[in-house]
Amino acid sequence: MASQFKDLSEADKEKFLGYLVDADVLKAFVETMAAPVPQTRVLEGGDVVIEVNNGAAPTGIGTRGTAGDWSCWSQFTQTLLGIDMTRLKLEQWYHSTTTKVDKVYNAAASKRNFNIGVAISSLPEEQWISAAGNALAYVTWEGKMTVSGYTAQLDKRHHIRCDETGFRYHYLKNI
Repeated sequence: MASQFKDLSEADKEKFLGYLVDADVLKAFVETMAAPVPQTRVLEGGDVVIEVNNGAAPTGIGTRGTAGDWSCWSQFTQTLLGIDMTRLKLEQWYHSTTTKVDKVYNAAASKRNFNIGVAISSLPEEQWISAAGNALAYVTWEGKMTVSGYTAQLDKRHHIRCDETGFRYHYLKNI
């Protein structure tokens, strides 16, 4: 990240630092994270890109709707002037039959955060199988951000729901 920043022009370095503390950019990131469907939001003429993506894939040989081991994920990414600044990802591994999830193996939350104005941590992940036979996973992201000299605490609950056909649903909500 440091070498990417060094490669920016002086004007872009100034813009980059401004975006780190820009309340509108932060608001757009928070609003986009709340979207229930994958999307890409582009701001400031393409300088700021916020992406929400999710999916599932068999971890062995298999296809949607077949018995086997699966990986399912939900990810939020913020890029400033082509530099990947913040990424929050929740992933779950599970086994399904052709009709329902019958075992959950693991859930993991990972983050990348190069924004010096934001500190992000997480509480331990939770996971289980729902009564409907879906694999569920949650993580709580704890965020402290400083904008214009003020510090605010913004915690989010990140949830994914997966089944024998793959990814079904996700959310990232304030708590």
